[in-house]
Amino acid sequence: MTHPGHDPLPRLADALTEVSGRLREIGDEIRVLRAAPAPTPPPVAAPFPQPFPQPAAPPFVPPPFVPPFAGSPAGRPPAPPQPAWVPPPPQPGWQVAAVPPPPRPPRERRVPTPAGPTLWERLGREGAGSRLLAWVGGGVTLAGVVLLLVLAVQRGYIGPLPRVLVGAALAGALVGIGLVLHRREASRVGANAVAATGVAGLYLDIVAATAVYPFLSAWGGLVVGLGVAALGTAIAYRWNSQLFACFVVLGCALSAPVVTGGVDGLLVGFLLALQVASGPVHVTRRWSWLALSASVPPLLAALTLVAATRGGSGDVVAVVTLGAVTGVVQLATGLVAALRGTSETAAIGLLAGAPLPTLFGAALLTPRAGALVVGGFGALLALVWVLHRVRVLRVTDAVALTAGAGAAVAAFEAVCLGFAGDARTLALLAAATLLAVLGDRLRYAGAVVAATAFGGVGLIAALDTVVPLAFLAWPPRGHVDVWQIATAITTGVLVVIAAATLGRAAGRVVHDQDATGPRLRWTAAGVVMLYGGSTSLLGVGLAVRPDEQGFLVGHVLVTVSWSVAALVLLVRRFDSTPFRVAGLALVAAAVGKLVLFDLASLTGLPRVLAFLGAGLVLLGTGTRYATLAANGERGTRPA
Repeated sequence: MTHPGHDPLPRLADALTEVSGRLREIGDEIRVLRAAPAPTPPPVAAPFPQPFPQPAAPPFVPPPFVPPFAGSPAGRPPAPPQPAWVPPPPQPGWQVAAVPPPPRPPRERRVPTPAGPTLWERLGREGAGSRLLAWVGGGVTLAGVVLLLVLAVQRGYIGPLPRVLVGAALAGALVGIGLVLHRREASRVGANAVAATGVAGLYLDIVAATAVYPFLSAWGGLVVGLGVAALGTAIAYRWNSQLFACFVVLGCALSAPVVTGGVDGLLVGFLLALQVASGPVHVTRRWSWLALSASVPPLLAALTLVAATRGGSGDVVAVVTLGAVTGVVQLATGLVAALRGTSETAAIGLLAGAPLPTLFGAALLTPRAGALVVGGFGALLALVWVLHRVRVLRVTDAVALTAGAGAAVAAFEAVCLGFAGDARTLALLAAATLLAVLGDRLRYAGAVVAATAFGGVGLIAALDTVVPLAFLAWPPRGHVDVWQIATAITTGVLVVIAAATLGRAAGRVVHDQDATGPRLRWTAAGVVMLYGGSTSLLGVGLAVRPDEQGFLVGHVLVTVSWSVAALVLLVRRFDSTPFRVAGLALVAAAVGKLVLFDLASLTGLPRVLAFLGAGLVLLGTGTRYATLAANGERGTRPA
């Protein structure tokens, strides 16, 4: 290429010589790379196409050669082997070097999550035995302290004040030893157990100084105990040990009843002090086990205290108040746990148990007072549900559902306590209607379920006492009371409204796969509405004449009303199969009532009116239905 001339063949030969030299250099580099340890596969050079000579060609200047696969960067994992690439067969003339397809990225394989260690594997780890031994020793030591306090009281060892001081000194010494041991890394397991035992012993000493000896008043002992519990949970927070905090809380909760000699209001107060003191720690650290350990003991103690209290005694108000305070603390703890994301299960458990002391304690009060107490607590739970619905309280749906269920139960008890007799039945039916409307508007299944429960209990009460079936089947003896007539009419109207509203709401919130569910729901609702409508019309007849004649007039109205309802269903909703079926069922019911009841029970003019009225309505219904059916077969609409 350095000797210009007119013949292109020498220049072409020089170019080929230069290309072959470059290929030798590339081969040497490949050998060096292959000999060196590298995590990537060796590069492969694409075959260089050989041109076919032509008689006349312009001067050829080779471009700089770049190998297609120069290797991947160091440290990148090698790609999986790709299928061999076969170049296409050569064609005559100059050809461009074919490029192989790009390598496919390696597929990411899901690595299965390894199962957690079993209990035996945990116990077999190095240091597990020492930790278990240390905490068992702490528990045994705490039990010894409790037994010493009890034995000192029973046997009269030394005076009361020396007992308290010796117990405080022993507990303080254990706490100090734990603080000193915690400075060394190797002794921290034992330090946790020793310090936790000391804190629990000091708390129990305060309980003894308040409940057994008159050294501290009730409020003074609770304040000092709250400070000791706060000290223990602060140490647990500082050392980041949930086991430390749980040991202190559970140790005190299990040992305190032994010291106090039973469950009383003071014991519940000390257990609540433990829960309040542990609140900031489990909220900050999100320790769900600490939340449960601190919440369950006062709840169980409050329930036990309520169960042991007799109605009418002088301390009923104090016990119910303490139970309500316990419930409020449980509710607040559960909400904080739900908002902080500590544990949804723990939050649900706390909210489910929060209303229990109030629900049981309200029965010890007078009906009005009990209704106010349980209604107030139910309002708090309902407020939680409402704040969740309006997106103010950021809790999960399960937590809000638990609060709503508790509010429904509290409302049910408030209605049962606040009303009596027939008024209770009316209140239950009215509450069922309101809940059904709420579920329909909000598309909320929980409200529909609560409405079903309220309505079911109200219907049972109506059938049992307010308007039994005997009221519909047998004529009254003598005059019927005006209040009974008004109650029957009102109950029947509420039953019809509640059944219709509940059937509509259930259809809105339940997504049925077929038509079986709606048919069953509306069949049940229809039967209930027949009962309610019959009750109201019979009450109207008795309102005209509150004796046997009014009873007969009422049954005439019932029979005619069934026929009219069948007419409406068959004519107005002819295109709907369920409505046609319901209309025909009402026709059958009306005819059956005429033959089986009216013919035997009614006499004179009421019997004639029942047959004439029902017959004329059924005749018109049949004529109109036949016209609609004929027009439907011809594909035309009736005029």
